[in-house]
Amino acid sequence: METNDKSQAPEGYKFSEAGSSGSCLYYNFGDFPFAVSVFAFPAESGVTTDWYVSGRKKIDEPQPSLIMKMTFSIQEQDRWIIEGMINKIWDNYFLELAFGSAMVSGSLLGDFVYNNPTRHVEVGFLDFHLYAHDRFADLQREPKMSKVERTARWHLLLQSFGIKQTHQIIANYESNFIGIADGSLKTVNTATINQRLQLARKQGLLSQPDAQPIERSAEKQQPKEDNNNEDD
Repeated sequence: METNDKSQAPEGYKFSEAGSSGSCLYYNFGDFPFAVSVFAFPAESGVTTDWYVSGRKKIDEPQPSLIMKMTFSIQEQDRWIIEGMINKIWDNYFLELAFGSAMVSGSLLGDFVYNNPTRHVEVGFLDFHLYAHDRFADLQREPKMSKVERTARWHLLLQSFGIKQTHQIIANYESNFIGIADGSLKTVNTATINQRLQLARKQGLLSQPDAQPIERSAEKQQPKEDNNNEDD
């Protein structure tokens, strides 16, 4: 993922990218320990901005998640001035708010609701949050995770944004970014991701799906069929 390092920061801990898709402007930046995405949509006399901030809830919490979401308008239409204003708003106000939000367990989203950027922008923005927290973990020299542990971490981060079907996003991210970074260039499919998530549940890294208790109840009512299908 191509990013531009922001000045006056420890090497690697601040990085950013910006672009547009149709009338939507987007800004992604990492500012350790947070990953931030801002969408700017045309509005009367300016733009409406949607902010998404992910990070760790409390310092000793290893799992990153969405901790803050905000929407407000900026009375400006020049994209370069908007980008400068977003940086100032973050540095002067929202960075401190993000630390406060993280300390009280952050934000929860039931559904992924935003002003409808294109699918390309949506996937790129989610990829950026996965990438940013992987980069932070490497810079902090955190213990190397197994593929199952790493996949579970990505899954939980995406779920915190309200994404219910994470398999395809994770498969694409690992194929396009992790494969390039480690030189493997291997394509990972959704079946492999699903297999890892099942192992993660068995290892207690993820909770069981909501449907599981219902299925077990049904099995108890049919003990003979359960015994016959034990190996399935």
